[in-house]
Amino acid sequence: MHRRSRSVLLSFIFPAMLALTPASAQVADFDASAYKYHMDIEISGYRGQEALTDFPLLVRFGNHIRDFRYDSFELINGGDLRFTAPDGKMLLEHEVDQWDVGGVSLVWVKVPLIVGDFSRITAHWGNRLANRDRRASTTNDVWSSHYEFVYHFSDGLLDSTPHRRNAVAQNSPPSDKGLVGETLSFNPERRHSLHIKKDDFRGIGGGSPRTFSAWIYVEKVDNEVGNAIISWGANRERGERFEISLEPSGANRGSMHVEVNDGFTLAYRSLLDQSWHHIAIVCPSEDITKVQHYVDGELIPNETPSRTDIRTNIESKDCSDLLIGASIELNRSNARFYSGLLDEVRLESVARSAEWVKACYESQLPFTPFYRFGTIEGHIAVETEVESPKIYWESTLGKGLDLSGQNNKLVMVYIYRDDVKSCEDFEQNILTDPEVSRLLFQSYYCVKMELAKARENRTIKETDAKLWLMPTILLGKGAKDGNTFSVKDTIEGEVDRDNFLRRLKRADVIF
Repeated sequence: MHRRSRSVLLSFIFPAMLALTPASAQVADFDASAYKYHMDIEISGYRGQEALTDFPLLVRFGNHIRDFRYDSFELINGGDLRFTAPDGKMLLEHEVDQWDVGGVSLVWVKVPLIVGDFSRITAHWGNRLANRDRRASTTNDVWSSHYEFVYHFSDGLLDSTPHRRNAVAQNSPPSDKGLVGETLSFNPERRHSLHIKKDDFRGIGGGSPRTFSAWIYVEKVDNEVGNAIISWGANRERGERFEISLEPSGANRGSMHVEVNDGFTLAYRSLLDQSWHHIAIVCPSEDITKVQHYVDGELIPNETPSRTDIRTNIESKDCSDLLIGASIELNRSNARFYSGLLDEVRLESVARSAEWVKACYESQLPFTPFYRFGTIEGHIAVETEVESPKIYWESTLGKGLDLSGQNNKLVMVYIYRDDVKSCEDFEQNILTDPEVSRLLFQSYYCVKMELAKARENRTIKETDAKLWLMPTILLGKGAKDGNTFSVKDTIEGEVDRDNFLRRLKRADVIF
């Protein structure tokens, strides 16, 4: 696989990646050669000084990536997608959040180490046997380090962490399209909220470190139509509750507000602008004056008019369920509810740094410059040069060409697109049936890359492939090993596309 010059840096970084990577992620002897397609993802937009370890990187796949095609995957829902460290051997954990063959797919990758302005991982796909290979197995354990719960909302109310603290909805807030896949819409008039039952998880207690983050789109805030984003604890003594809400009134109306019973801290940044924002609240200790408020990766100035230590009570029988979208007075008349959209809701038992928070915000933005995609590299068997050639036949077939060389023959697997049923039948058979349709070009030939002339392995798409020197084309069915072939028709000399398709169909090559 082609490596760029900056890979010299990675020769020093990679040993550190191994040292910092959990044993569960260090799967030995991953065989990248079993995969047809490979693509580097360069994390070149991180400007922080801190080394980020086990960072959850959101990778968006879709047609915005040059030469990307969903039909190059061989298992449904991206089941054959894998990621490795720069050496191509250390398998990385990942989670498919959303797989949309008609749009953008979202995949979270646990990157062992991001250092400076250049780190790299590699995506691999195109292996229908990927799930049978122990060396290519992953546990989808992206969220094992410090995460108490993570909700994407693309799969309902499932928690993506190993804790499996799935939420329960009250009055079922509806789903909607968000900035990162699916989101939930909370309406205070319908008293929408999510619960984590206290028998499953009561929240983070005492003054222990914590970080809460989410994407948020605020619709309205006032005294009547509430403002609580998340809350837990007890409502008895000073400091025993923990609640993140939006200031309901005054000059800072719509700003983030952390309440601990007779103590609070308030940020100077209203979120009432009908826009998506990434928020994070970081509490390093029990000292409420140390609480940090972040909006879109930036630390927001705040004040603490009432100072009470954070002493969140999760031991008392009076504790409430942990609530998202409501205050702990849920079943009382003074309950306060959130109004707006929430997405990517996370709670962590660690105080994240400013650089971590900023990297989370920047890496999750659509079309983010935080990372960039390299060239998709596949496999072709032969590439030669012919001076001043005449083009005898050019591919303009529906789904393109999958080319490989066998015994000095060029084997082209063709998927007939004019008939959808035939196309589906063919695709099914080519994956499961040892007898598949083949077109064998028996002649000397040359394949010229129109879009990329570099001498490297890659997939040939329909607009790339041209045949130089007149081939003899045999139409029929052949075995996968290429050693047997039942000829139904022979084409010699020039042939136009329409004639080629008619003869192809008449030869019963497509089934």
